Amino acid sequence: MPRADRGRAGLAAFLCLVVLAAMATATVTWGADVARRVPWLKVERVEVSGAWLLTPQEVLVASGIRRGQHLLDERGTWEKALREHPVIAEARVTRRPPSTLRVSIVEKSPVAFVLDGSLRPATGRGEILPIDPSKVPLDLPVLRGPSNDSTDQGTLHRMLAETQHITELAPELIGEISEIHPFSEEGEALVLIHPIGEIIMPFGATARRVSELRAVLADLPSRWGESGTDFGRSRLDLRFADQVVVRNPSTDGTS
Repeated sequence: MPRADRGRAGLAAFLCLVVLAAMATATVTWGADVARRVPWLKVERVEVSGAWLLTPQEVLVASGIRRGQHLLDERGTWEKALREHPVIAEARVTRRPPSTLRVSIVEKSPVAFVLDGSLRPATGRGEILPIDPSKVPLDLPVLRGPSNDSTDQGTLHRMLAETQHITELAPELIGEISEIHPFSEEGEALVLIHPIGEIIMPFGATARRVSELRAVLADLPSRWGESGTDFGRSRLDLRFADQVVVRNPSTDGTS
């Protein structure tokens, strides 16, 4: 084939591809426009899962989803709005034709109450969650600072991070703790208020040390006998390597 003919053939093939691409784009756009006119693809129902701190209605409001919007609307807009809510860590919106959206969220996990005008749940990262404890039952310890009921932000964040650490190691133990405060101004340890008494827990306790503490807590009631006069008055100190030092006020002794 002469060179000129080959050039014309190549140009014709290129123009053909351009036309086909334009037709495909027009078809997709036209198809989406037609789908948006289909009444049974309008949002009529929203299913919410993963909500506990928030009500499903609060999640729906946060998402910006409204009845009558279209299933083909951009999900990213709704997901972004949900992630901007201070209680929501992650969110996903999926479509369930003909008229349902599913909203799945993961809420942030509070580890303790802090005093922020009133008791407010806070995460291990120091985020104060706008949750009313009178409406959502939360079994969390109260964090108190070195003086009165407040503390500087640096100390507060460190205490919250350590509370999360203990919670991850032994959630059953933290469930028995009513209050947490610094052991001293230096803050090298926390004092955990337990039904048996005070537990002095150094920062960074290992799973092994927590296991040793649990064994001592289980053993102490049998040592008190029937009177149980030391219940709630003992001090358990984990600051010493490989030991849990127990002081009983009735005997003023250490074991």
